[in-house]
Amino acid sequence: MNDKVLHPTQLNILARLETIKLTDHKVQTECLMPQLTAFCKRVSEHNQNIFLLCANAEPEKLLAWLTLPFYSVSHISTNKIIGDFHSVPGGKLHFKKGALFNATANTIIIPASILLQDFPTLELVGKMLLNRQLDTRWLISEPGQVPHKQYRHQTISFDKKVIITGNYDALCQIQYLLPALSRLTFDDIFEADYVAEVNEISINALHQFISQQFGKTLNKPQLDAIIWALARNIEDQHWFSIDVMFLEKLFSRMPDNFTQADVEMTVHDLSGFHSSARLFNFEQIRNDTVKVDFTGEVVGQINGLTVVETALAEFGEPSRITANIFIGEGDISDIERKSDLGGNIHAKAMMILSSFVSQVFAKNEPLPISSNVVFEQSYHEVDGDSASLAELYALLSAIANIPIRQNVALTGAIDQLGNVLAVGGVDLKIEGYHTLAKLKAPFETHHVIIPKANIANLNLSSEVCASVEQGKLQIHAIDHVTQACEILTGIPAETEEQTGLFDKVRVELEKFSADYEEKAGIFVRFLRFFTNLR
Repeated sequence: MNDKVLHPTQLNILARLETIKLTDHKVQTECLMPQLTAFCKRVSEHNQNIFLLCANAEPEKLLAWLTLPFYSVSHISTNKIIGDFHSVPGGKLHFKKGALFNATANTIIIPASILLQDFPTLELVGKMLLNRQLDTRWLISEPGQVPHKQYRHQTISFDKKVIITGNYDALCQIQYLLPALSRLTFDDIFEADYVAEVNEISINALHQFISQQFGKTLNKPQLDAIIWALARNIEDQHWFSIDVMFLEKLFSRMPDNFTQADVEMTVHDLSGFHSSARLFNFEQIRNDTVKVDFTGEVVGQINGLTVVETALAEFGEPSRITANIFIGEGDISDIERKSDLGGNIHAKAMMILSSFVSQVFAKNEPLPISSNVVFEQSYHEVDGDSASLAELYALLSAIANIPIRQNVALTGAIDQLGNVLAVGGVDLKIEGYHTLAKLKAPFETHHVIIPKANIANLNLSSEVCASVEQGKLQIHAIDHVTQACEILTGIPAETEEQTGLFDKVRVELEKFSADYEEKAGIFVRFLRFFTNLR
C-alpha cells in the first residue's frame, strides 16, 4: 500500500522548477509562442489582407512582444472606427476619417466582440475589406430625410491588413454574417498559442515576456510562483498556460514584492475560494446540516470528491455516496438518473460500472441482486464519471457487509476492465476535502485516493503539501480498482485464503443465489400442488 503514497515533491510543479536556471541571454520568441511567431511572419510576408486569429484572451501583448507593429481598435461606434461627416463653414458636410484610416501602423487588430456588438459597423467593415476602399455614400442609409444637408462624398482606398481576433465561436459567427470573408481568408482560422512546455528555454522566454510587457522584474522564487499558477490554471506539471488576462489579474492583486503565499491567495480568490457559495456549502457540512463523515467505518457509504461550479466560483468538496442491495435481477440503478438529476456522462459511467461488476462477479450466471446508488443530499444535477470508483466500492461494501473507512475520500473514473482513469479538478477536490477534514476531524490522519494518471495534473497549495509532509494527509495514486481496497477497508481485494473483499462479495452473492433458488423451488412446488388439484 505504501508504494502508492505520493511524496510532497510530487504534489506540484515547484520541485521541477528548482532545477531550471534563469539566463540573461535573449531567448527567441518562437520558443514560447511558435504558432503566433509563424502567424506574424505570414501577416508580414503574404499578400493576404484579412486574417482570423482564434485567441481566448486579448492577444495584443503577445503580438507586441513578437514585434508585430499594429493598431488595436477599442471603439465600438462606426463614427470612431470608420469616420463620420462633420459640418464646415458654408453648410457643407465633409467626411472625417476614423481610426482605421488614421492609424500609422499597417496592421489593424479588431476584436470580434466589438464588431458583433454593432451589426451596421460589421457590415461596413466587411464591405470595406471586400472592396479595399470606402465609399462615403455607404454611410448615408436614408439621404432623402436630410435634403438640406450637402454631403461632400469621396472614395478612400483602404490598403491596410486587418486581423479579427476572438474565440472560435465569435469568429464563426463573423464568417456566418459575412460569408464573403471566406474568400478573402481562404477559410483559414489561425490559432494563438495557449500553452507552453515547461523547460529552461520557455521559462526564460516567459521571464523576458513578463519583464517587457508587464514591467515586472521577477526573481526566481517569484517566477516559480507565477508558473505554478499558470500550470495550475491548465492542471498540468509539464505545461503552463500563456494567459495574458490571467497574468493581468494576478499582478493587479499582488504587491511588487509578492511571494508564493501571495500568489496562492490570489489564485484561490480568483477561483471563488471566498465566495458565498463555497462558504455556505462548507458551513453546511461543518455543522452537519449536510452529513459527511470523516471518522469511523460505515457499510455501504463512501466519500466521493466532487467539483461544484457556480456562476462566480469553482471549488471542491466531499459528497456522501451510499448503496443498498436487495434480491433482484442484477440491476444497478442510479437514483440521480431516475430523478432526472443525472447527466448523460454519469449515466454512461454507471453502465460501465455495471459491466465491470457483471464481468467480475457474474460472468457465468446472472447477479441475484439489484441495487440503488445515490449521492445523498444532492439537490442539483450530477454529471461526469469521476465518482465511478467511489460508487463501485459503496456497492461492494453493501454486498459484502464490509465497512468503509470514513477518513478516506476518493475520485476516479473506471473502465470495463477495472482500470482507474484520470479525472478533472483534482487540485480543487483534494484542497476542499483537506479544509473540511481539518475542521471536522483535526486529529485524524486522512487519506485521498486519486488515479495514478492524475499525478502529472497536481499543483496543490503549500498548506496541503505541508500536511502531507507532516503525515496528517496521505495521497494515494492507483491505476486499478483493486489497489484501493486495502486503503478503504483494511483488507485486500483478493487473497489465496479467499478472505479479500472480492472473495467476500462472491460468497454473499452465492448466498443470495441459493436463497433465491430455494424460494423459487418452494413457489414451483406450491404451484404444482394447486395444478394437480385441478
